Amino acid sequence: MMNSKTESDLPDFLVTAMKQASKKQLASALELLLEPYFLTTFRAARTQDHEVAALRAMEALNALKQQDDEYDYMLRLRVTRAKARNLVYQVHLQQLESEAALDDLVCKVIAAPSIEKATSGHSQTHWVLDIPNPLVMERIRQRVRKAGFVSDGSFSPSIVKLPVNAYAAVLAELVPQNKRTNLLNQARQLAHASEKLPLKDVLGSILANGAGKLAGKAGEQLSEDLVTGLGNLLQKGDWRVLQRFWEIKG
Repeated sequence: MMNSKTESDLPDFLVTAMKQASKKQLASALELLLEPYFLTTFRAARTQDHEVAALRAMEALNALKQQDDEYDYMLRLRVTRAKARNLVYQVHLQQLESEAALDDLVCKVIAAPSIEKATSGHSQTHWVLDIPNPLVMERIRQRVRKAGFVSDGSFSPSIVKLPVNAYAAVLAELVPQNKRTNLLNQARQLAHASEKLPLKDVLGSILANGAGKLAGKAGEQLSEDLVTGLGNLLQKGDWRVLQRFWEIKG
């Protein structure tokens, strides 16, 4: 049983969570905390194993939530942003089931960008993604590199800016393989594009058509129906959202 000195050394949010937790939650938290020791048969476990175990135990107590980002970790755990982001990364990495599951998370981020115009004297627009999950960030950067582009990480480790052609290339690769042919045919007809152009180029042309108008002011978030439409494009190859972008004159 904890003595008053030990209890008083814990942050208030954790003390409150422990007092409100059921016996089942407390048992689950204790099991998670002890797990690293028995995985290594009491040999020296890595520090990050114990850190992740502690975070998972706090999740079991509802003191932390799975969707918490580095800002929540910074405030509650009193750590630096770099440390908090690394903790978030380690937790998500341990919970990762497969590359397909990771790409499902990528699709959710890709479908909800903001659009802003560059302010360096030219009219190029960028598709801006806010990515609190560092594992998703690395996956998106990997896909951008494979598509032959360089992402602009700006001043924030959770923000990435993509020119429309890079965004379209990543979008094209995330569409289910068995939906791409039909999507390409529909997109070509919509944009009167050459039969020789690949999906990423046709998508780039369509998205660029409306990007300038949508960028109206810096950091403009896409409307809910466009986000839903992009989500359907990625999940089902549904091309109808492209009609909206083609109708918007930049």
